[in-house]
Amino acid sequence: RILIGFIGREAAKYDKGIKPLLSYKTDHYIRLYLEVWNNTSKANETIDKISYISSSKLDFISKKPEETVGPLWLGKTGDKKIIKERLTMLFMVDFISMKYNHIKNIIKPMASPVKFFFTLNLKNQ
Repeated sequence: RILIGFIGREAAKYDKGIKPLLSYKTDHYIRLYLEVWNNTSKANETIDKISYISSSKLDFISKKPEETVGPLWLGKTGDKKIIKERLTMLFMVDFISMKYNHIKNIIKPMASPVKFFFTLNLKNQ
């Protein structure tokens, strides 16, 4: 979300809007596939999807007060239709190598919404 927000702000500087089609993290890198529009109204829509999150309440806020996280992309991180199409393609193709499971494990979680945060409940052992 930080990277998409940065790209969105940079694109908007040049009156371009973005739409994330597919985004994922694997191993040591992040990969994004974006649609880019050369359109001022799309640039404004892009900027409207970038904001800060309160780190204490985990609420969306529009200004940057103390203790915030961001700027972050608050819009969708992928297009569900494209993600489902890719999953369908993977299941239709008979991969013999181990790469099939690796790719499937990357793409399958993208069908559900991405969390803004994770909580670890560690118990003393």
